[in-house]
Amino acid sequence: MGLHLGFIHQILNQYRRDGVRLVFLNCLVPYYKYHAMAARLLGLPVVWSIREDVRSKRARRLLRWLKRFATLVMPCSGEIATELRRQGLSVPVRVVHNGIATAGEASETSTGLRRELDIPADHWVVGCVGSIERRKGQLDLATAAGMWPSGEGPLDIVLLGAPGAKGVADPYLQELQRSAALLPEHVKLHLCGARRDVAALYGEMDAVCLPTYWEGSSRTILEAMRARRPLLTTTAGGNPEIVRHLESAYLVSPGDCEAIARGLLFLKNHSAEAAAFVEAAHLDLNRNHTLAHYTERVGAVIDDVYKSCL
Repeated sequence: MGLHLGFIHQILNQYRRDGVRLVFLNCLVPYYKYHAMAARLLGLPVVWSIREDVRSKRARRLLRWLKRFATLVMPCSGEIATELRRQGLSVPVRVVHNGIATAGEASETSTGLRRELDIPADHWVVGCVGSIERRKGQLDLATAAGMWPSGEGPLDIVLLGAPGAKGVADPYLQELQRSAALLPEHVKLHLCGARRDVAALYGEMDAVCLPTYWEGSSRTILEAMRARRPLLTTTAGGNPEIVRHLESAYLVSPGDCEAIARGLLFLKNHSAEAAAFVEAAHLDLNRNHTLAHYTERVGAVIDDVYKSCL
C-alpha cells in the first residue's frame, strides 16, 4: 500500500505552525501512521495509546508502524501489553486503564425503561450494553437465558447497542432475533438498539451481563460499577484486571453458556453476596478507575516522555 506523502507534508506544516512538542495518538488506525511519521521526521516524541485487540488482522498490519515510530506505547490493559511484547514490540510500554466520570460528575436519572418496554415490576431484568456483534457474546447470553428455570420467575434480557454491521443486513443480529423467537414463554429478549441515555438505564437493571470474547478496558464494566449493579462478565481480555471473581463480580470463561446461566441464577438468589460484589466494585472504581485517575496517569506518561526527550 502506497504512502500519501501529501498527508505527511500537511501534518509537518501543521506541527511546525502550531509549535507541537509531543504527539499523542489515541488509537491504532491507519491514518495515524502519517502523524507518527511526521512527528519523528521533526524529532518529536510519539505516545501511542492502544485500546484495540492487537491480535486482529487489521491491528497486526499496523504494528510495524507502532514498532518503528512510537516513543512509548500506552495500552489500556496488561493483556494488550503482553500481546504486544509477544509480537515483538520493544519500545517502552506503560499500561493505563480507562477511567469514567463518577456518579457526582455524570447525569443519571431513570427514564422509565421498564415502563417503555412494558416489563412488570416483579420481572428480573438483565442488561447487556455493547454493539451487537459476535465479539460481544450476546448470542451466548440469549442461549443462557433459554436455560432459565420457569420456577425462578420471568426473566427479561435488555440488549442496548447498535448492530456492528451498519447499512446492511446483519447476520449476527438475525441470529439473535431467531434465538429470541425460540425463548421459553417466561423469558423475553428486548433488542433496544443504540441509546443516548444508557447511563441512566443501569438503575432499572437487576444485573448487568457482558458475555464478551474480548475487551481492552471495558466502559460497560466501569458503568456497571458506577451504577452499583451486580455484574457478570467473562475472563476475556483485560476484564480480570478491573474486576475479580466472587469479590467484585461473577466471572466465567468466554463462550460458556451454562456458566453464564449459573452465574445469573447466583446473582439473583444470593443477594447478600451480590450486594458485597457491588460495594467492592464501587469502592475499587473510586480508588482506581475514575476519570480523574485516568487523566492524572495519562498526564504523567506524557510528562515523563516529554522530559526524557529534552
